[in-house]
Order: sequence, then structure tokens, then C-alpha cells
Amino acid sequence: MKGRASVLNCLFCCIIVVAVQNQITVINSVLDAGDVNALVRALESPAIGIKNVKAENGRWYLNTLNQARRQKIQVSETTYEQDLTRGFVTRFTVKEILTVLLCGC
Repeated sequence: MKGRASVLNCLFCCIIVVAVQNQITVINSVLDAGDVNALVRALESPAIGIKNVKAENGRWYLNTLNQARRQKIQVSETTYEQDLTRGFVTRFTVKEILTVLLCGC
């Protein structure tokens, strides 16, 4: 029984990871499109885990995340060129989104 529970826990964790990754892809796409309403809906997703997302703050969320993304791009030309070829620079991670929106860092 213990082995079965472990497998189920692992499977559950994998499902959560996929859901989070999918939602991050949506958020990055919405940032590319500049769609405030779609960004608010994406941030409200249970997969992201942000509570009290407010539609009236949608423009701020969009501007703040885009500004953070521009800063991420400016880290260094070498890193940028290396990351750009792999498509990393303009993509956020869950940790980055939460840090930017919740901490303002």
C-alpha cells in the first residue's frame, strides 16, 4: 500500500507541475499580446496560487510584469544572446511572477 501511495503522490505532483507550466505559458503569451483582461484571468488560475487578484489592477500587473521582463532582458548581452537562442530570456517562471507581483522586487 505504501508503494501505491508513493506512486499516486508522484503522479499528483506531476499533474500539478504540468498545470503550473501550462499556466505560465498562458501568462507569457498574454504578456506578449498585451491583453489586460486575459492576464487577470490567467493570474486568477488556481495553478498559479495568487489570491485576491483584482481586475482593476490588471493594467498594473501587465506593466509591472512587462517592466520586470525588460529588466530580465537587460541582464547582460552575453547572457541575453545565449538565452535568446534557447528562448529563455523573455519567459517568466512561477517564482519570478510571484516575486514581481507580491514583493515588488
